Amino acid sequence: MTRDRLNLLYLSQFPPGPPRYGAQRRIQGLMKALSRNHDITSVALISPDLDPAEAQRAAGEYCREVVLVPSRSWGGLTKRLLQARSLFSTRSHERRFYSLPALQRALDSLLSRRHYDILNVESPYLAKLKLVQAPAGQPPPRLTLDEHNIEFDLLRQMAETEPGFARRLYNSLNWPKVRREELWAWRRFDGITFTSAADQARARDLVPSLRSAVIPNSVDVEFFRPRATDPPPDGCTAMFFGAINYRPNIDGVLFFAREVWPLLASSHPRARVKIVGQYPTPEILALQGPRIEVAGMVDDLRPHLAWAERGARSSKSATPGTRPRSGSRPCSATSCTPLRLRCGAQETPLSLGSDRGDPAPAASIPGRSPIDRAPPLRQP
Repeated sequence: MTRDRLNLLYLSQFPPGPPRYGAQRRIQGLMKALSRNHDITSVALISPDLDPAEAQRAAGEYCREVVLVPSRSWGGLTKRLLQARSLFSTRSHERRFYSLPALQRALDSLLSRRHYDILNVESPYLAKLKLVQAPAGQPPPRLTLDEHNIEFDLLRQMAETEPGFARRLYNSLNWPKVRREELWAWRRFDGITFTSAADQARARDLVPSLRSAVIPNSVDVEFFRPRATDPPPDGCTAMFFGAINYRPNIDGVLFFAREVWPLLASSHPRARVKIVGQYPTPEILALQGPRIEVAGMVDDLRPHLAWAERGARSSKSATPGTRPRSGSRPCSATSCTPLRLRCGAQETPLSLGSDRGDPAPAASIPGRSPIDRAPPLRQP
């Protein structure tokens, strides 16, 4: 690969845009930046609830070609049946869920008619597809895997903390399968990227031969730059935003509501919380009340960010150093400013975390840290 301009193929389990949650923003940000100097083709699964035309337009702004393949629904009877089948299989549920013949056919078509220098996969759950292909006489692409989390360890933690015996049992049977598949990908791929040095170090403990690099999460500061049309902050609202159908985010929101919010509510009678994100679960919707608003999905996050005094983050299911599970107020600074609610003349700081996903000081909640540190990864 001596050419300055490369042909890159990005494979992801959801469209990169329009970005409405953290994982999408990471993918979209990397692809958009790379497109300045390289040609990008996007192959993505798209769930039935998303608009293909909207996703095509968004990715088409920085991709030479966009291929969208219909995926299974995130919920419902089909998902439950696949989960049940996976209990009696050596394959993980996630591998079964994303292994679609239509997706493999789309990859076969692209890889057979055009040479790609690099094929980047955005999830270990897609790593078992047939990827080593190229037109006759051409070398196959180098394979890279972008790890948003150490997925199997996240599932292991969920197996220990999920409410309900059935969920814990299911995750306890599933996470070792994901572990085996994820480590297989680490050994097979030419390079692995992580969101933090901590994740990279933990992975290298398991696979010392790993070829890896750290690509931290970032945000498009120009997109989030305050606009004249944005409403001024109301001075009393803290906002939590992220994909609220993602278990670590659910865990974070519930922790905030149960452990942090009572402290704020009692010391700041005018304080409010707004929860923004896709598909809020029944337990999140149950938080709705006079001072807690569950807004769900919004078309444009910026007016809500402008209105909120600060963004809040809380996560318990994260491995140390992994990407944040929920949003904080995007800014060009490296760290998130401690949460300060200013209601009238009273202002009280409460540190919940930083934009690097660092754990909040234990002093922020007497006798307890908002983020539980995970134990070391277990050796094979």
